[in-house]
Amino acid sequence: FAFAMTYFCGHLLSNKSFWFDRLCIDQENLLRRCQALKAVPAFVAQSERMIILLDETYFSRLWCMYELAVHSKTGSGTAELIPVWMPLWTIFF
Repeated sequence: FAFAMTYFCGHLLSNKSFWFDRLCIDQENLLRRCQALKAVPAFVAQSERMIILLDETYFSRLWCMYELAVHSKTGSGTAELIPVWMPLWTIFF
């Protein structure tokens, strides 16, 4: 549901594009997942903004720390921490 609302509100109503790591990286196929993880720096470096949907497990997940480290190294725009309990519309403002 959250993806559909984000896609509708952010993509269809504006000219912005979104990349969701959990949805765009194949979680089942190890070869595809490795290929996608190699491409993460390119996705992150091109982004104007990184939105982190923060929950209690965020800082314990290695891929989250990887994305955050790549973002810090590339200096690719702002990073915003948004707790998952906040309303979805706050992401766009």
